[in-house]
Amino acid sequence: MVARHFQSAWQLGKMGINIGYAQDIITPTVEKPCYLAGFGRKRRAVAVHDDLYVRALALDDVLLFAVPGELLPKLGLNYRQMMKAAGAELTGIIGLANDELGYILPREAFITPENYLEPGNSYEESMSVSAAIGPLLTRALQELLESRIVE
Repeated sequence: MVARHFQSAWQLGKMGINIGYAQDIITPTVEKPCYLAGFGRKRRAVAVHDDLYVRALALDDVLLFAVPGELLPKLGLNYRQMMKAAGAELTGIIGLANDELGYILPREAFITPENYLEPGNSYEESMSVSAAIGPLLTRALQELLESRIVE
């Protein structure tokens, strides 16, 4: 809504800044038992029922990327590098935006625990909807950047 307000003002020539907004739908499959918030008492999610979104907002040379979960540092740093390579001078990641898919890990770092209720050293993986989320976000960010949100 804020982006639409700024975009309208920019299109009407009332502001001297360039505004861009883009979104992409990422709806993952649930690959494992999912006991995230709201699914206690051994009830588990078996599917994601609503569309999930990632969004990017550009304000001149500032680019923000909104993701529905908590990124591990490696992905966050990678996404900031991607945004800078696309022309953004300042970058930011907005986590837990519009949803909570748990921790978001790079696929190569995702080690599936044998027992999700006793994950041992794989706690982050046990609190993640899917190993596919990281690659989905990476692909979505690349597509948003290719849509030329930053000029």
